[in-house]
Amino acid sequence: MLCTGCESLPQIFDCPAVKQKQEKKAAEETAEPAESVPKAEPKAVSNTPQETSKSSSATPSPSPSSSTSTATSTTPSTITPVKSPGSTQSISQKQKQLVEAANWAKGRNYLTVNGTRFKMDCSGVVRAIYYKAGIDLAKDFNKYGGGGTQRIHETLCAKGLIYRPTVPVPGDILFWDNTYDANHNGRSDDMLSHIGMVVSSDKKSGNVVYVHHHEKKGIVFEKMNLLHPNDPNYNAIMRSQRARKLPGNKYLTSHLYKDAGKGYLLR
Repeated sequence: MLCTGCESLPQIFDCPAVKQKQEKKAAEETAEPAESVPKAEPKAVSNTPQETSKSSSATPSPSPSSSTSTATSTTPSTITPVKSPGSTQSISQKQKQLVEAANWAKGRNYLTVNGTRFKMDCSGVVRAIYYKAGIDLAKDFNKYGGGGTQRIHETLCAKGLIYRPTVPVPGDILFWDNTYDANHNGRSDDMLSHIGMVVSSDKKSGNVVYVHHHEKKGIVFEKMNLLHPNDPNYNAIMRSQRARKLPGNKYLTSHLYKDAGKGYLLR
């Protein structure tokens, strides 16, 4: 039992009851301020715009060059005009279709388009490629005589579509003379003996890639350059070894080139 007046006595008196009450009171006084102070909430890790902004402000700004590099890496590449492989000029949608058809035909052993089977020779290949692009080169064949190459040439000539460019463009139909001794007379008098089509060309260098039917290799891509007509590094061999002995010794694709036709303009 606590005696009256003991609470007011100095702490030097060793009164257990007073001492116990004082300790209890002190503990309550110490606890009260702690309860009145709002509890600090733990800081959460977040990616909110505000926190990102604060973080960015604390980070030194990147140099102009690094900023440009970042923008470039995230920007989609620019869409360029339609071009044929290796070509330096833009081409029409129809010419693009012809180039695609040439790539489709390359290396095939037979050509069937929309149920139509085409002959595996030079004119048959060009006809199939054009037919796949939606153009029937044989539509007026009944008006002309001769083989397929001659008839295609006559068809284009009648429409004013024959010309002789130094650097033919993709889709142009190429015509050659004297690619072989067709009439077996030992002379260079075999006109319009071969046909092909340009797949790509470069106006500056003069390099032309064309598709045609090779007697031994089948449907292949080969090269021609009329700016370097006597250089076999730029021009494919078009005549056989035996035919090269014919007068004039003309055997490269550039030597035998006759003219070209804009078949893609046919309607």
